[in-house]
This record gives sequence, structure tokens and C-alpha cells, in this order.
Amino acid sequence: MRERACRGLLEALRGMGPVVRDLRCGGGEILYRSGEEDGALYVLLEGVVRLFGYYVGHAGVKEATLRLLGPWEPFGYPAFMGRLPRAASAEAVTDCAVVKVPSVFLRRVLDRPEAALGLATLLEPELTEREELVECLLPRRTEVRLAKLLPILARKFGDDFEGGVPKIGIRLTHQDLAAMVASTRESVTAALNGLRSSGIVEVEAGRIVLRDPGAMAEIARR
Repeated sequence: MRERACRGLLEALRGMGPVVRDLRCGGGEILYRSGEEDGALYVLLEGVVRLFGYYVGHAGVKEATLRLLGPWEPFGYPAFMGRLPRAASAEAVTDCAVVKVPSVFLRRVLDRPEAALGLATLLEPELTEREELVECLLPRRTEVRLAKLLPILARKFGDDFEGGVPKIGIRLTHQDLAAMVASTRESVTAALNGLRSSGIVEVEAGRIVLRDPGAMAEIARR
């Protein structure tokens, strides 16, 4: 449904003429930074993008990954609603193909009811995912936070592994995971080692395999 809605919106935009920009980004490249007011909408066609920001913790200012985005996810669009400053920065995690739509053209196409409905359809899953990710930060223990986060990532970036066992199809370092659960790399390493020794997860070529989703769900309920 998300891909169909994105394609419909892009087709409507491309039908207006040369109003969109097709971009290729390398891993580590910043697409925009928090505080900017460019107001553009972005649609990710290929690759992985992360949205990140900063918060003040006990050890000073720390970086937090707010979301990981996959193909056919739009991002950046809250900024075109009155050109508010962006609350987060966007960085390409892998090589990416992205479409950038300046706000002036987006507002023009949204005068069409079908395009406005398409964008509203794209907003709903993002709001649901934001709620799920916030829940990952509520437990005190890093192990429980990971048990909530990993199934979300497996659902979003999942590959089947050996007969349907879910696997997160992107490589994530312990620091990457720590930034997503507002913890330290050391705590994430200890929690993952515990999950691995219990046979709940494995790591294959840098990708996390959820060997026992039932046990993972039990930990998440603690």
C-alpha cells in the first residue's frame, strides 16, 4: 500500500513537468540537518536512511537515531507545513536513490484530492511506528528495550532465514542499536550477549537473526 501511494504521488508530480529532483547519495552523506527550513519532501526509492537528533544525558550531549527508513518511505514532509524548522537530521546509511520534491510544487499537487489522500495514507504507518519506537525507550533495562526494538526492525527490514526465521536484513553495529534505544554500546553488547547465550538471537554476517521470537516477546513484556 505504501509503495502504491508513493508511486501515485510521484506520478502526479512528474506529470506537472520537471518539478522533482532524482538524487543518488552515498553512505554517510547528509541529506539535511535539523533546524533547516528548506521545506522539501523526500521519498526514498532504494537503500536505508536514518533520522537522528541529539539529547542531553548524564554524560553530556548524545546522538540518538530516531528512525530507520527503507524503500518507499517519505520523510521530511513536516517541514513543508508552514516551513517549520526540521526537528531531525537525515543521513544515508547505505547508497540511496532519493526523490526530492520542493515544497512549492508539493503544495500545488496537493490541491488534487487524490494526491492529498495519498499523502495522508503515507502518514498513518509513520505515526504507528513512532509510537512503537517510543515504547522501546520506556523500560529501564537495555535487554527489554532491545526485545521491543528488534522485532520492529525485523518486520521492516526482514528477510526469511532458514525456513521463515526472521532476520534483520541490514547490518547494525552495537553503537547503531545503542543510538536507537538511548543506551550505551557497552550495555547493548552485554544485552545482546545474553540473548545470544540464551539462543534467542544469532548474528550471521553482521545481521541479527531472531531465533526464538516467542522468547523475545516474553522479554519485551517484562
